[in-house]
This record gives sequence, C-alpha cells and structure tokens, in this order.
Amino acid sequence: QVTLTPSQASVLATIRARGPISLGELAECERVAPPSITRMVSRLEEEGYVERSTDPADGRVCRVAVTAAAEEMISEARQRKAEWLVQRMEGLAGAERRALLDAVEAMETLAEFE
Repeated sequence: QVTLTPSQASVLATIRARGPISLGELAECERVAPPSITRMVSRLEEEGYVERSTDPADGRVCRVAVTAAAEEMISEARQRKAEWLVQRMEGLAGAERRALLDAVEAMETLAEFE
C-alpha cells in the first residue's frame, strides 16, 4: 500500500469531489502551479489512483478522475480511522463524549458555509 503525502491526498480528494476535472482547474483549486499539479497527478496515475481522459468538448484539455482503486483505498482508510476512533471513544466518560458530539455539530455548521 502506498502512503500518500498530504499534498497528494489533498489533490486526490479534490479530484474525487470535483472530477473529472482539468489540470488547470485542479491547479487553481489546490493553489499550486500547473507543473506541480502535473507531477502530482502523474504520480497518482502511476499508483493507479487517477486516470486521464480527453475532454469531449475540447480535445486539447486533459481531465482526471479517480479510479476504483482510489475509491477502495479511501474506503479502507476511512474504515480504519473509524475503528480507531470508536476504540478511543469507548474509554471516554459520558460528558467527554457529549463534548465531542457538540464539537462535531459545530464543525458541521462551519462546513456548511463553504
């Protein structure tokens, strides 16, 4: 299993959320230079996590999308994180659990503004 850098994970998350996306749009979303995006996408493509395709409306434009392998890797990672969190939360007192749930609700409210 390949370990992604934080930048690669961010790029993969953006592609998953907005893909198929052009490399130019991806560079804007990630706020990095196009050559950097090209390198990151190439690495993700080598690992089998993204695939490129030609934009049907403009053959000069390359779009990238996540692969089934990426979806599986993301799902497995989420499962491991959820299991870890459940184990840790079992050791908390009721008031501590409530405080965490309140914090999650506040973060969800913040996320709605984006």
